[in-house]
This record gives sequence, structure tokens and C-alpha cells, in this order.
Amino acid sequence: MYMNIIFILLALLIIALIARRDDLPKRIKGFTISIFIIAILFTWGYEWLVESAQKRVEPLILEFKKGNDLICEDHKVNKKTYIYESGTSSLFPKEGVVGKTYAITQCKLPK
Repeated sequence: MYMNIIFILLALLIIALIARRDDLPKRIKGFTISIFIIAILFTWGYEWLVESAQKRVEPLILEFKKGNDLICEDHKVNKKTYIYESGTSSLFPKEGVVGKTYAITQCKLPK
């Protein structure tokens, strides 16, 4: 998140510097500023997507860590039989348990 903010501030600084230059043709100024604005919009959109996905996944992770069941592709998954790996956001079956690996995004809370 902080890297995106730094990128946006840096891009705005560059846009301001380009806009002040008198020796550049208007066409080049406009093109360069447009590219930076598009980059800022993509950065903002990416950040929004990541944040919304994180908000959806957080309750699932909390419930799993409490020991409650999750439903992953019509299978009950819990802390007794699965391990949550935060690096991959996946649920792996514990040693000796026959089961499939699930991405946390494939799971939901039971009704």
C-alpha cells in the first residue's frame, strides 16, 4: 500500500515538472502526462481490488484460526485436519489426512 502511495506522489511530481517545462512540445507534454495519469489509475484500481479481496478473505481466516469449520467446494475444512499457509493463502491437508488443497478464496462460512 505504501509503495503505491509513493508511486502516485512521484508520478504527480513528475507530471508537475513536465507541465512546467516550456521547451517541450505540447504534444509530448500531453502524451507523457496522459501516461502518468493512466498509471495512477491502474495503481489505484489494483489497490482497490487487493483491498476488497482482503476484506472478503479476513473473516474466513479468522474463523479457521478459531477452529471453526469452513466449506470449501462442499467439503468441511477445519483446523484439526488442515493447515492454513498464509504465503499462498491456501489450506493444505495435514500429514496423514487425505484431502485436496484449497485456496482460501474457494471457501465460505457455513450457513
